Parts: sequence; C-alpha cells; structure tokens
Amino acid sequence: MDVKTVFNCRTGVVHAKHGVFSDEFTACGHAYKDFPEIIERLDPVGKVTCFTCSKVAKFLLPRYEFKLPETPKVAVDAIIHVDGKIVLIKRKYPPLGYAFPGGFVDVGESCEDAVVREVKEEVNLNAIVSGVLGVYSDPSRDERGHIISIAYLLAAQGTPKASDDAKEAFLLTPKEACKKVLIADHKQMLIDFYNAHWDHRYSEIY
Repeated sequence: MDVKTVFNCRTGVVHAKHGVFSDEFTACGHAYKDFPEIIERLDPVGKVTCFTCSKVAKFLLPRYEFKLPETPKVAVDAIIHVDGKIVLIKRKYPPLGYAFPGGFVDVGESCEDAVVREVKEEVNLNAIVSGVLGVYSDPSRDERGHIISIAYLLAAQGTPKASDDAKEAFLLTPKEACKKVLIADHKQMLIDFYNAHWDHRYSEIY
C-alpha cells in the first residue's frame, strides 16, 4: 500500500475507504499531526519511520480494516478448433442448453490456465490457447448473476467426450453449430468467431 494515498500527516486524517489507523505510534508516541512531512514508507509488518524523532514506529494495525468491493464473477469460455470443426456441449446444469465449454476461474488461477482446465474437465481434450476472441461483460448476459466471460480460442486434436458439467459433447461443422440454440451470449461468441476467424461470414453460413 502507498501510504501517501491514504494519509495526511498534517491533519492525521485517513481516507474513510481505506479504514482507520491509530492516532499515534507505539514506539515514540508522536501523533500524526506532529509530523513535518508525509510518511513515505510502510513495510509489510506495519513499521514506519517517525520524521520527528527518527525512530522506527509501529502502526497499531488491528484498527485497520480493508474491505474489498463487490465485483462480478470471472468466467472463461473455450472456442475449440479441431480439424475444421468446433466443440459444443450440452449443459448438465442450469443454464441448460448448448454452449461452449467453460467455467469459473478459481482463486489463484490465471484465466489461461482456467480455460485449459475447463476444456480438460468438460470434454477431455488437451487444448492449447491460441488467442482471445473477446470479453463479454453485459451485466444481464447470464441468468445466474453478473458474470464476465473471457472467450478464448484454442486448438486441440481428438474426439471430445462429455464429463463434469457437460451432459453431451459435439464436434460440429460451422453450419451445424449455427443451427443450435446457444445459452446466454454464446450465439454472439459464435458469430464473432466466424466473422473474424472463418473463411465465410456468419450470415453466409446461416
């Protein structure tokens, strides 16, 4: 944390959104308002140098609380290209319907690792990420809540086999895929994919 963004040494005021600090330091007892200039350093254990007496003082950190804002969930979807065809699944759980393989990103996991994992779990393919199709962030796109999805392009070989959240798995030609009723905005992902990465535009195939 950069203390300069949260602390005014002349008034002893900390911005409300960052929580509340103690009024003085435990090592020397000098109050914030006595400091001649802004504190420049705060190490991970809460120690700072007092500019009044040059002692290393310690914040009373238990009084400090930081609350993360409520934000959308992050998911990934996989547009998998296999020998001129793409992979679709029929979902086992709501929202029901045809979809691209995908799922939520786990804590501590990158989006790229998440999409490769989801592909392995849902259609049993070892895929390689080749690019990003787009980010889909309409707050109303998913009936389960505000979920942002990053759609990745992946390459793989073999025949998809459904497992985990997938009830069935399909390897379809462009024309076959366009006839399916896809969940949420996966239809738009399909349109974007064909318009940007296929020999014929979606309108011509459909």
